Amino acid sequence: MNLEFRAFDIPIRIRIWFLPMAFLLGVVNPGVGASPLRMAIWMLVLGSGVLAHELGHALAGKAYGFKPRIELGFVGITYFERRAEVSRGKRMLLIVLGPMVGVAIGLMAMASLVHAPMPTSSLAYFTLDAMMLVNLWWGAANFLPILPLDGGHLLAESIGAFRPNQGRRFAAMISIGICVVAGVAAAAYGSVEIALLSVLLAVRNHRILETERKGYDPSSGIKPRDLAYVALTRNDAPSVVEFSLRARNESTTPEDSDEASYLLAWGQFLSGKPTDARVALTEMQGTRERDFALEGAIAHDLGELEESLELFEKALPRATPFIEPRMVHAIVTTQRFEEASQLFDDSIGEKFSARGIATIQRAAYDSGHVRESIGIGETLFRKTRDASVAFLLACASSRTGQLEAGLSWLRRARERGFDRREVLDADPALEPLRALPEWGELRESFES
Repeated sequence: MNLEFRAFDIPIRIRIWFLPMAFLLGVVNPGVGASPLRMAIWMLVLGSGVLAHELGHALAGKAYGFKPRIELGFVGITYFERRAEVSRGKRMLLIVLGPMVGVAIGLMAMASLVHAPMPTSSLAYFTLDAMMLVNLWWGAANFLPILPLDGGHLLAESIGAFRPNQGRRFAAMISIGICVVAGVAAAAYGSVEIALLSVLLAVRNHRILETERKGYDPSSGIKPRDLAYVALTRNDAPSVVEFSLRARNESTTPEDSDEASYLLAWGQFLSGKPTDARVALTEMQGTRERDFALEGAIAHDLGELEESLELFEKALPRATPFIEPRMVHAIVTTQRFEEASQLFDDSIGEKFSARGIATIQRAAYDSGHVRESIGIGETLFRKTRDASVAFLLACASSRTGQLEAGLSWLRRARERGFDRREVLDADPALEPLRALPEWGELRESFES
C-alpha cells in the first residue's frame, strides 16, 4: 500500500517502506528517545525534508519542460519524463536546486534557534533541531562528489562536457576513490558509521561502473526501470528500449508493467518507430495516467494531424517545449487557424515561443486566413512588441477592410522602429490605406 497525492501538480508516491526507514533513523537519533510524540515529529520532519529536496529538482525540471514524478522509498527519487531538450548548464542547475532547497530550510531553522532562544528540552527546539539536521547537514552532504548523491551527478555532468557519454563512468571511478579514502580515514579515527557508509557507497558505485562498462547486470541491485529513465534523460533511445523491455519482463504488478510499457513507448518513439510506440501504449492496463503529449507526438509522426492536435490541446499548458514544433506543423498543415487564434488568446499563448506563434501567423496570412492571422498576431504583438508583427497586422487589417485599425498598427510599427519605406510603398495589401487622407502624414513620419 502506497500513499499517493499531488503537490504543484506533480505526482508524488510515498512507498510503505519509507515509514520503517524513517522510524529506524529516529531510533538511532538520541534526541527522539522513547517519546512517541518526538518520533512522530521526527518522521514528519524527515519526510517533509526529503520531499522538499525532491521538489527542488522537480519544479526546476517542470520549468524546463519535463514532467516530473517523485517517489519516496528508501531514498527520494525524482523521475523526469522527457519533454524537451535542455542544455548541460540547465541540467546542472536542476541538480543543484534540490540540496539548495534543503540548505535554505536548514539555515532558516538554525536562524530560529539562534534568534529565538528556547529550552533545549522543548518540542519546539527538538523540531527546529531536527529540521536543521535533516535539511542543512544532509543538503550540504549531498554536494559531495560521490554518486548517487547530487554532487556525484554534478561531477558526471561536468566530466561529460569534455568526455561525452562517459561522465557517469568516470564519476563512478572518482566516487570509489573518494569512498576508499574516506572509509580508511573513518576507520582510523574510529568512526564505524562513516566507514560502513563509505563501503556501501563504494559498492554502489562499483555496480554503477560495471553497468556503464558491460550494460545491465541483474545482480547489480539497480532497477532496469531506473536505468531506462536515466537513458531517457540522455536521449539514448536504444538503451531506453533495452532497459524498459527488461523492466517489463521483470514486472510483478500491473503498475510496474504499465510503467515499463510507457518507457518502451518513449524508447520506440525516440527511435523513430511511432507505430511500435503506439503498440506499447495499447499494451498498458490503465493503471498509469495518460500522457497526452506523447500520444499526440506519436499521432503526429504517423500523419494523424487532426488527432494529434486534439491530444496536444489536452496536454497543454504542460509540455509545450516538447510538443510545440509538432503542434505548429499540425496547425499549419491542417490550416486550423481559427482554433489556434482562440487557443493563443488564452493563457496558453504565453507558453508558446514567439517564433512558433509567428510561424502560424505568417502561414495564416499567406494562405488567405487573414482574419485569423489578426487574432494570432495580436497575441504575438503583446508578447514581443515587434515592429514587423505590427506591420503584418496593418496589412491584414487593411485587407479585411479595417482601415482605422490598419493605420493604428502602422503607427505602432513606426513607433517600434519599422522603417522599410520601400515595403510600405510597394505592398499591395496597403493600397486601401493609401487612399485615405491620413496616409500622407503617416507616410511622412516614416521619412522623418
